Amino acid sequence: MEYDDIIDYENESTRLDFKAIQYDGKKHEALLKDVMSMANADVEGEKLIVVGINHKANGERDIVGIEKEEFIDPSNYQQLIRKNIEPYIEISYEPHKYNGENEEDNGKLIGIIKIKKSGNKPYMMKKKYGGLNQGDCFVRKGTQQDPMTRNDIDKIFKNKTSNNFEDNVKIGFMDTDYSKKIKLSALEKEELPSDRAAKKIKRILEEKRNSNDILDNSGFGDFNKMMEGHSYPFSSVPYKVRSIEELEKNLENVKETYRDNDIYELFSRSYNINFEIINEDSAYIEDGIFKLIIPNEEGLYIFHKFYEKPNNSIQSQITNLYYQNDGIENYPKINFIEDESKIIVEEDVGEIKHHRSSTIYKEAIRVWINSTLSEKTIELKGILYGKNLAEPIKKSFFIEVK
Repeated sequence: MEYDDIIDYENESTRLDFKAIQYDGKKHEALLKDVMSMANADVEGEKLIVVGINHKANGERDIVGIEKEEFIDPSNYQQLIRKNIEPYIEISYEPHKYNGENEEDNGKLIGIIKIKKSGNKPYMMKKKYGGLNQGDCFVRKGTQQDPMTRNDIDKIFKNKTSNNFEDNVKIGFMDTDYSKKIKLSALEKEELPSDRAAKKIKRILEEKRNSNDILDNSGFGDFNKMMEGHSYPFSSVPYKVRSIEELEKNLENVKETYRDNDIYELFSRSYNINFEIINEDSAYIEDGIFKLIIPNEEGLYIFHKFYEKPNNSIQSQITNLYYQNDGIENYPKINFIEDESKIIVEEDVGEIKHHRSSTIYKEAIRVWINSTLSEKTIELKGILYGKNLAEPIKKSFFIEVK
Protein backbone atom coordinates (compact mmCIF):
# COMPACT_ATOMS: atom_id res chain seq x y z
CA MET A 1 0.00 0.00 0.00
CA GLU A 2 1.31 3.46 -0.96
CA TYR A 3 0.98 5.32 2.32
CA ASP A 4 2.62 8.46 0.93
CA ASP A 5 -0.06 8.76 -1.78
CA ILE A 6 -2.75 8.35 0.89
CA ILE A 7 -1.12 11.05 3.02
CA ASP A 8 -0.70 13.46 0.08
CA TYR A 9 -3.92 13.01 -1.86
CA GLU A 10 -6.70 11.26 0.04
CA ASN A 11 -9.22 12.95 2.30
CA GLU A 12 -10.81 11.60 5.46
CA SER A 13 -13.58 9.09 4.85
CA THR A 14 -15.38 6.17 6.41
CA ARG A 15 -12.23 4.05 6.12
CA LEU A 16 -9.56 6.76 6.61
CA ASP A 17 -8.82 9.15 9.47
CA PHE A 18 -5.88 11.48 10.21
CA LYS A 19 -4.58 12.43 13.66
CA ALA A 20 -1.97 15.11 14.37
CA ILE A 21 -0.60 13.46 17.53
CA GLN A 22 -0.44 9.99 19.02
CA TYR A 23 -3.02 8.53 21.40
CA ASP A 24 -1.19 8.93 24.71
CA GLY A 25 -2.72 7.99 28.08
CA LYS A 26 -5.05 11.00 28.06
CA LYS A 27 -6.39 10.04 24.63
CA HIS A 28 -7.00 6.33 25.25
CA GLU A 29 -10.74 6.92 25.45
CA ALA A 30 -10.62 8.56 22.01
CA LEU A 31 -8.63 5.61 20.63
CA LEU A 32 -11.26 3.14 21.84
CA LYS A 33 -14.05 5.17 20.30
CA ASP A 34 -12.21 5.74 16.99
CA VAL A 35 -11.22 2.08 16.54
CA MET A 36 -14.68 0.80 17.52
CA SER A 37 -16.41 3.25 15.16
CA MET A 38 -14.26 2.31 12.18
CA ALA A 39 -14.58 -1.42 12.87
CA ASN A 40 -18.39 -1.04 12.91
CA ALA A 41 -18.42 0.99 9.68
CA ASP A 42 -20.52 -0.31 6.79
CA VAL A 43 -17.52 -0.80 4.49
CA GLU A 44 -15.46 -3.91 3.99
CA GLY A 45 -11.70 -4.31 4.18
CA GLU A 46 -8.97 -2.65 6.18
CA LYS A 47 -9.38 0.83 7.73
CA LEU A 48 -6.53 3.22 8.54
CA ILE A 49 -5.80 5.90 11.13
CA VAL A 50 -2.71 7.86 10.01
CA VAL A 51 -0.98 9.49 12.98
CA GLY A 52 1.31 12.52 12.63
CA ILE A 53 -0.77 14.35 9.99
CA ASN A 54 -2.76 17.53 10.70
CA HIS A 55 -5.58 17.30 8.15
CA LYS A 56 -7.44 20.61 7.76
CA ALA A 57 -11.07 21.19 6.81
CA ASN A 58 -10.06 22.73 3.47
CA GLY A 59 -8.14 19.57 2.53
CA GLU A 60 -4.67 20.95 3.25
CA ARG A 61 -2.40 18.94 5.53
CA ASP A 62 0.70 19.46 7.61
CA ILE A 63 3.21 16.63 8.07
CA VAL A 64 3.70 16.89 11.83
CA GLY A 65 5.56 13.60 12.31
CA ILE A 66 6.48 11.66 15.48
CA GLU A 67 9.80 11.64 17.30
CA LYS A 68 11.35 8.16 17.02
CA GLU A 69 11.97 7.86 20.77
CA GLU A 70 8.33 8.81 21.45
CA PHE A 71 6.78 6.21 19.14
CA ILE A 72 4.29 4.22 21.28
CA ASP A 73 4.65 0.45 21.56
CA PRO A 74 1.75 -1.13 19.57
CA SER A 75 1.15 -3.68 22.35
CA ASN A 76 -0.11 -0.82 24.55
CA TYR A 77 -2.93 -0.11 22.09
CA GLN A 78 -3.65 -3.80 21.48
CA GLN A 79 -3.91 -4.54 25.19
CA LEU A 80 -6.19 -1.53 25.74
CA ILE A 81 -8.56 -2.72 23.01
CA ARG A 82 -8.49 -6.34 24.19
CA LYS A 83 -9.48 -5.29 27.72
CA ASN A 84 -12.26 -2.89 26.78
CA ILE A 85 -13.92 -3.83 23.46
CA GLU A 86 -15.80 -7.01 22.62
CA PRO A 87 -15.38 -8.98 20.48
CA TYR A 88 -11.67 -8.25 20.08
CA ILE A 89 -10.64 -6.02 17.18
CA GLU A 90 -7.33 -6.92 15.58
CA ILE A 91 -5.13 -3.87 14.97
CA SER A 92 -1.50 -3.08 14.27
CA TYR A 93 0.52 0.13 14.73
CA GLU A 94 3.49 0.52 12.41
CA PRO A 95 6.08 3.27 11.84
CA HIS A 96 6.39 4.70 8.32
CA LYS A 97 8.99 7.16 6.98
CA TYR A 98 7.28 9.79 4.89
CA ASN A 99 8.74 10.31 1.40
CA GLY A 100 6.08 12.18 -0.53
CA GLU A 101 5.14 15.39 -2.24
CA ASN A 102 6.30 17.73 0.57
CA GLU A 103 10.03 17.20 0.14
CA GLU A 104 10.98 19.34 3.15
CA ASP A 105 9.12 16.82 5.34
CA ASN A 106 10.69 13.71 3.83
CA GLY A 107 12.12 11.39 6.45
CA LYS A 108 9.57 12.29 9.13
CA LEU A 109 8.17 9.35 11.06
CA ILE A 110 4.45 8.68 10.67
CA GLY A 111 2.32 6.13 12.58
CA ILE A 112 -0.12 3.87 10.72
CA ILE A 113 -2.90 2.19 12.75
CA LYS A 114 -4.40 -0.62 10.69
CA ILE A 115 -7.83 -1.89 11.72
CA LYS A 116 -7.96 -5.35 10.19
CA LYS A 117 -10.99 -6.75 8.37
CA SER A 118 -13.77 -6.75 10.95
CA GLY A 119 -16.28 -9.50 10.22
CA ASN A 120 -17.70 -9.94 13.70
CA LYS A 121 -19.75 -6.75 14.15
CA PRO A 122 -21.18 -5.13 16.21
CA TYR A 123 -18.25 -4.14 18.44
CA MET A 124 -19.03 -2.46 21.75
CA MET A 125 -17.62 -1.54 25.15
CA LYS A 126 -17.48 -4.51 27.49
CA LYS A 127 -16.93 -2.34 30.57
CA LYS A 128 -16.84 1.30 31.64
CA TYR A 129 -13.76 3.30 30.64
CA GLY A 130 -13.65 7.05 31.31
CA GLY A 131 -16.73 8.60 29.72
CA LEU A 132 -17.53 5.39 27.80
CA ASN A 133 -20.00 3.02 29.44
CA GLN A 134 -20.51 -0.73 29.16
CA GLY A 135 -22.57 -1.47 26.04
CA ASP A 136 -21.70 1.81 24.27
CA CYS A 137 -21.48 1.23 20.54
CA PHE A 138 -20.42 3.75 17.85
CA VAL A 139 -20.20 3.61 14.08
CA ARG A 140 -18.29 5.78 11.61
CA LYS A 141 -20.30 7.24 8.71
CA GLY A 142 -18.17 9.35 6.43
CA THR A 143 -16.08 11.46 8.80
CA GLN A 144 -18.61 11.37 11.65
CA GLN A 145 -18.95 9.09 14.67
CA ASP A 146 -22.52 8.32 15.69
CA PRO A 147 -24.04 6.13 18.39
CA MET A 148 -25.22 2.93 16.75
CA THR A 149 -28.98 2.74 16.22
CA ARG A 150 -31.36 -0.21 16.04
CA ASN A 151 -31.41 0.26 12.25
CA ASP A 152 -27.58 0.01 12.13
CA ILE A 153 -27.65 -3.23 14.15
CA ASP A 154 -30.45 -4.70 12.01
CA LYS A 155 -28.38 -3.94 8.91
CA ILE A 156 -25.31 -5.69 10.38
CA PHE A 157 -27.24 -8.87 11.13
CA LYS A 158 -28.98 -8.79 7.76
CA ASN A 159 -25.57 -8.63 6.08
CA LYS A 160 -24.28 -11.47 8.26
CA THR A 161 -27.06 -13.83 7.24
CA SER A 162 -27.10 -12.78 3.59
CA ASN A 163 -23.37 -13.24 2.96
CA ASN A 164 -22.68 -15.68 0.14
CA PHE A 165 -21.02 -18.26 2.37
CA GLU A 166 -22.16 -21.14 0.15
CA ASP A 167 -19.82 -20.04 -2.64
CA ASN A 168 -17.09 -18.62 -0.43
CA VAL A 169 -16.54 -21.55 1.94
CA LYS A 170 -14.32 -24.35 0.63
CA ILE A 171 -14.26 -27.76 2.30
CA GLY A 172 -12.27 -30.68 0.95
CA PHE A 173 -10.22 -33.73 1.89
CA MET A 174 -7.04 -32.92 3.81
CA ASP A 175 -3.93 -32.14 1.74
CA THR A 176 -5.80 -32.20 -1.60
CA ASP A 177 -6.25 -28.45 -2.20
CA TYR A 178 -9.90 -28.74 -1.07
CA SER A 179 -10.74 -31.54 -3.48
CA LYS A 180 -14.07 -33.30 -2.88
CA LYS A 181 -12.75 -36.58 -4.29
CA ILE A 182 -9.97 -38.96 -3.26
CA LYS A 183 -8.87 -42.38 -4.56
CA LEU A 184 -8.01 -45.10 -2.04
CA SER A 185 -6.99 -48.72 -2.52
CA ALA A 186 -8.93 -51.51 -0.84
CA LEU A 187 -7.07 -52.97 2.13
CA GLU A 188 -6.29 -56.62 2.80
CA LYS A 189 -6.26 -57.94 6.35
CA GLU A 190 -3.25 -60.17 5.68
CA GLU A 191 -1.88 -62.00 8.75
CA LEU A 192 -3.01 -60.60 12.12
CA PRO A 193 -1.39 -61.07 15.56
CA SER A 194 -3.94 -63.79 16.41
CA ASP A 195 -2.99 -65.65 13.21
CA ARG A 196 0.70 -65.44 14.06
CA ALA A 197 0.04 -66.59 17.64
CA ALA A 198 -2.08 -69.51 16.39
CA LYS A 199 0.73 -70.61 14.10
CA LYS A 200 3.20 -70.46 16.94
CA ILE A 201 0.95 -72.44 19.32
CA LYS A 202 0.33 -75.12 16.67
CA ARG A 203 4.06 -75.47 16.03
CA ILE A 204 4.85 -75.81 19.76
CA LEU A 205 1.96 -78.26 20.24
CA GLU A 206 3.29 -80.40 17.42
CA GLU A 207 6.79 -80.37 18.94
CA LYS A 208 5.45 -81.31 22.37
CA ARG A 209 3.26 -84.13 21.03
CA ASN A 210 6.27 -85.57 19.24
CA SER A 211 8.52 -85.17 22.28
CA ASN A 212 9.30 -87.84 24.87
CA ASP A 213 10.19 -85.26 27.52
CA ILE A 214 7.44 -85.72 30.15
CA LEU A 215 8.48 -82.63 32.09
CA ASP A 216 8.52 -80.50 28.96
CA ASN A 217 5.05 -81.77 27.95
CA SER A 218 3.65 -81.02 31.41
CA GLY A 219 4.84 -77.43 31.35
CA PHE A 220 7.68 -77.75 33.90
CA GLY A 221 10.71 -77.80 31.62
CA ASP A 222 14.02 -76.08 32.17
CA PHE A 223 13.40 -73.04 34.44
CA ASN A 224 16.18 -71.08 32.73
CA LYS A 225 14.44 -71.58 29.40
CA MET A 226 11.18 -70.41 30.93
CA MET A 227 12.70 -67.14 32.15
CA GLU A 228 14.80 -66.49 29.05
CA GLY A 229 13.99 -63.03 27.66
CA HIS A 230 11.40 -62.32 30.39
CA SER A 231 11.53 -60.24 33.56
CA TYR A 232 9.84 -61.58 36.68
CA PRO A 233 7.17 -60.83 37.92
CA PHE A 234 5.56 -58.73 35.10
CA SER A 235 5.86 -61.20 32.19
CA SER A 236 3.48 -64.00 31.23
CA VAL A 237 4.71 -67.58 30.94
CA PRO A 238 6.03 -68.29 27.39
CA TYR A 239 4.08 -70.76 25.24
CA LYS A 240 7.03 -73.13 24.99
CA VAL A 241 6.88 -73.99 28.72
CA ARG A 242 3.09 -74.41 28.93
CA SER A 243 1.48 -77.83 29.05
CA ILE A 244 -0.27 -79.42 26.08
CA GLU A 245 -3.62 -78.95 27.80
CA GLU A 246 -2.91 -75.23 28.36
CA LEU A 247 -1.78 -74.77 24.78
CA GLU A 248 -4.94 -76.42 23.41
CA LYS A 249 -7.02 -73.96 25.46
CA ASN A 250 -4.84 -71.11 24.26
CA LEU A 251 -5.42 -72.14 20.65
CA GLU A 252 -9.16 -72.39 21.18
CA ASN A 253 -9.29 -68.86 22.65
CA VAL A 254 -6.58 -67.25 20.51
CA LYS A 255 -8.95 -64.90 18.63
CA GLU A 256 -10.41 -63.56 21.87
CA THR A 257 -7.00 -63.34 23.55
CA TYR A 258 -5.51 -61.29 20.70
CA ARG A 259 -8.66 -59.34 19.88
CA ASP A 260 -7.21 -55.98 20.99
CA ASN A 261 -3.93 -56.67 19.19
CA ASP A 262 -5.81 -57.54 15.98
CA ILE A 263 -7.94 -54.40 16.16
CA TYR A 264 -4.90 -52.23 16.90
CA GLU A 265 -3.04 -53.64 13.89
CA LEU A 266 -6.03 -52.96 11.63
CA PHE A 267 -6.39 -49.49 13.20
CA SER A 268 -2.72 -48.64 12.64
CA ARG A 269 -2.93 -49.73 8.98
CA SER A 270 -6.23 -47.96 8.26
CA TYR A 271 -6.73 -44.71 6.33
CA ASN A 272 -6.80 -41.31 8.05
CA ILE A 273 -9.75 -39.26 6.81
CA ASN A 274 -9.91 -35.55 7.62
CA PHE A 275 -11.10 -32.36 5.98
CA GLU A 276 -9.80 -28.82 5.76
CA ILE A 277 -11.91 -25.70 5.52
CA ILE A 278 -11.27 -22.13 4.44
CA ASN A 279 -13.71 -19.24 4.69
CA GLU A 280 -13.09 -16.79 1.85
CA ASP A 281 -16.04 -14.60 2.78
CA SER A 282 -15.57 -11.19 4.45
CA ALA A 283 -17.32 -12.31 7.67
CA TYR A 284 -16.66 -14.96 10.29
CA ILE A 285 -18.86 -18.03 10.64
CA GLU A 286 -19.98 -18.13 14.25
CA ASP A 287 -20.40 -21.29 16.38
CA GLY A 288 -19.67 -23.66 13.51
CA ILE A 289 -20.63 -27.35 13.76
CA PHE A 290 -19.68 -29.87 11.06
CA LYS A 291 -21.51 -33.16 10.55
CA LEU A 292 -20.19 -35.87 8.25
CA ILE A 293 -22.73 -38.51 7.20
CA ILE A 294 -21.17 -41.82 6.11
CA PRO A 295 -23.19 -44.73 4.63
CA ASN A 296 -22.95 -47.82 6.80
CA GLU A 297 -21.92 -50.08 3.91
CA GLU A 298 -20.65 -53.64 4.18
CA GLY A 299 -16.89 -53.56 3.72
CA LEU A 300 -16.55 -50.02 5.08
CA TYR A 301 -15.49 -49.98 8.73
CA ILE A 302 -15.29 -46.75 10.75
CA PHE A 303 -13.28 -47.19 13.95
CA HIS A 304 -15.52 -45.89 16.73
CA LYS A 305 -12.60 -45.00 19.02
CA PHE A 306 -8.85 -44.39 19.09
CA TYR A 307 -6.89 -47.60 19.80
CA GLU A 308 -3.57 -47.59 21.60
CA LYS A 309 -1.04 -50.37 21.17
CA PRO A 310 -2.08 -53.07 23.71
CA ASN A 311 0.28 -53.73 26.58
CA ASN A 312 -1.02 -55.97 29.33
CA SER A 313 2.00 -55.86 31.62
CA ILE A 314 1.40 -54.71 35.19
CA GLN A 315 3.98 -51.94 34.77
CA SER A 316 2.09 -50.60 31.74
CA GLN A 317 -1.22 -50.64 33.60
CA ILE A 318 0.31 -48.66 36.45
CA THR A 319 1.76 -46.12 33.98
CA ASN A 320 -1.55 -45.73 32.12
CA LEU A 321 -3.24 -44.53 35.32
CA TYR A 322 -1.23 -41.32 34.98
CA TYR A 323 -1.04 -40.95 31.19
CA GLN A 324 -3.73 -39.93 28.70
CA ASN A 325 -3.05 -40.17 24.98
CA ASP A 326 -4.14 -37.01 23.14
CA GLY A 327 -5.41 -39.16 20.28
CA ILE A 328 -7.90 -40.88 22.58
CA GLU A 329 -9.11 -37.57 23.97
CA ASN A 330 -9.44 -35.83 20.57
CA TYR A 331 -10.84 -38.69 18.49
CA PRO A 332 -14.22 -37.72 16.99
CA LYS A 333 -17.44 -39.04 18.45
CA ILE A 334 -18.90 -41.66 16.10
CA ASN A 335 -22.71 -42.01 16.20
CA PHE A 336 -24.91 -44.63 14.50
CA ILE A 337 -28.40 -43.39 13.70
CA GLU A 338 -31.32 -45.54 14.85
CA ASP A 339 -31.74 -47.76 11.78
CA GLU A 340 -27.90 -48.09 11.56
CA SER A 341 -27.95 -47.21 7.85
CA LYS A 342 -25.71 -44.20 8.40
CA ILE A 343 -22.85 -43.10 10.63
CA ILE A 344 -22.58 -39.47 11.77
CA VAL A 345 -19.29 -37.91 12.84
CA GLU A 346 -19.88 -34.51 14.44
CA GLU A 347 -17.32 -31.86 15.41
CA ASP A 348 -17.67 -28.45 17.06
CA VAL A 349 -15.40 -26.25 14.92
CA GLY A 350 -16.24 -22.98 16.70
CA GLU A 351 -15.57 -19.63 15.02
CA ILE A 352 -14.36 -19.97 11.43
CA LYS A 353 -12.32 -16.88 10.62
CA HIS A 354 -11.93 -15.66 7.08
CA HIS A 355 -8.90 -16.44 4.92
CA ARG A 356 -7.47 -18.89 7.46
CA SER A 357 -7.36 -22.60 6.62
CA SER A 358 -8.01 -25.10 9.41
CA THR A 359 -8.74 -28.81 9.85
CA ILE A 360 -12.23 -30.02 10.74
CA TYR A 361 -11.34 -32.91 13.08
CA LYS A 362 -8.66 -32.60 15.77
CA GLU A 363 -7.85 -36.29 15.25
CA ALA A 364 -8.48 -37.90 11.86
CA ILE A 365 -11.24 -40.49 11.44
CA ARG A 366 -9.78 -43.99 10.92
CA VAL A 367 -11.37 -45.94 8.08
CA TRP A 368 -10.87 -49.50 6.84
CA ILE A 369 -11.99 -50.26 3.28
CA ASN A 370 -12.38 -53.95 2.42
CA SER A 371 -11.78 -55.46 -1.01
CA THR A 372 -15.54 -56.04 -1.40
CA LEU A 373 -15.80 -52.30 -2.21
CA SER A 374 -13.23 -52.39 -5.03
CA GLU A 375 -14.19 -50.30 -8.08
CA LYS A 376 -17.02 -48.64 -6.13
CA THR A 377 -17.55 -44.98 -5.15
CA ILE A 378 -18.62 -44.09 -1.61
CA GLU A 379 -20.45 -40.78 -1.17
CA LEU A 380 -20.04 -38.90 2.10
CA LYS A 381 -22.24 -35.89 2.92
CA GLY A 382 -21.00 -32.93 4.96
CA ILE A 383 -23.20 -30.30 6.60
CA LEU A 384 -21.80 -27.11 8.14
CA TYR A 385 -24.03 -25.26 10.59
CA GLY A 386 -23.37 -21.76 11.95
CA LYS A 387 -25.23 -19.23 14.09
CA ASN A 388 -25.04 -16.61 11.33
CA LEU A 389 -25.74 -18.96 8.39
CA ALA A 390 -29.21 -18.48 6.95
CA GLU A 391 -29.05 -22.10 5.74
CA PRO A 392 -26.55 -24.87 6.54
CA ILE A 393 -23.83 -25.36 3.90
CA LYS A 394 -24.06 -28.82 2.35
CA LYS A 395 -21.24 -30.54 0.45
CA SER A 396 -20.77 -34.03 -1.01
CA PHE A 397 -17.44 -35.87 -0.92
CA PHE A 398 -16.46 -39.04 -2.77
CA ILE A 399 -14.07 -41.91 -2.06
CA GLU A 400 -13.22 -43.89 -5.19
CA VAL A 401 -12.05 -47.37 -4.19
CA LYS A 402 -9.40 -48.92 -6.44
